Amino acid sequence: MSMRLTGSRSIRGSGIAPAVEPGSQCLRGGRVRSAWCHRPRDSRVPSRFQGAQDAAGQIGGCHQPDPVRPMVRVIGAAPKVTAMTSRSHRAPLAACGLAVLAVGLVACGSDGVERTGTLAPPTDAESAYTYDQTAAPAGAELTVTSSPTDGGARVELTVDGLQPNRTYGAHAHVNPCGETGDAAGPHFQKVEDPVSPSVDPAYANPKNEIWLDVRTDDDGAGSTITEVPFDFAGRGPASVVLHEMPTASAAGEAGTAGGRLACLTVPFGS
Repeated sequence: MSMRLTGSRSIRGSGIAPAVEPGSQCLRGGRVRSAWCHRPRDSRVPSRFQGAQDAAGQIGGCHQPDPVRPMVRVIGAAPKVTAMTSRSHRAPLAACGLAVLAVGLVACGSDGVERTGTLAPPTDAESAYTYDQTAAPAGAELTVTSSPTDGGARVELTVDGLQPNRTYGAHAHVNPCGETGDAAGPHFQKVEDPVSPSVDPAYANPKNEIWLDVRTDDDGAGSTITEVPFDFAGRGPASVVLHEMPTASAAGEAGTAGGRLACLTVPFGS
């Protein structure tokens, strides 16, 4: 099957519906009566993106009223394609095995993850919680990015709006965030300590856990990066918790960092 995208090259066997001229009949009930329905172009989309807009807007059926703006986000080594609507909602472009549209190389999925959240009290929070609004003010922003490396993973934590000139302990935890800091559960460990709580440096260390202690500047912003010799295939952490003190490493207290101040849910293993 050969199809022609307006402003793009023909894609053979791609499963992507083309934009066609006005007057063609619509897809009804899963059948094409004549051709795919015409979707008016969005004049606000630059012409070099128009072909991708037409293709994305036609996936899955007839006219979708919300204009779609294609964007490519690269996480790690794999490009990730998302569709940006006029209401700024991102969703994976619903067609695997896409090829080259007007914006360049398109690929499905990614081995990495990025999650940003704005801290809010537990009663108002969705994915980013503050449990201490003095140390972790509501409105502060946390971003966690994970990408694969050769035989492991690279994880970055970026913070903004926290207390200035302060060091926070931070670690990946096994559960998503919840109304209390304890909801996130213990630290994620690649090799799990049979003793709980885990304070043995043989298990509670930055190569078996994910430690992300971060120091803020005069404006309360900062970032930190760690690399670990394992990936999250099959099992991964589900959140990053901000603690009140730097992480200890001595025997009997390894991995401890004081109270839990804030939490961001991050689906590492998805």
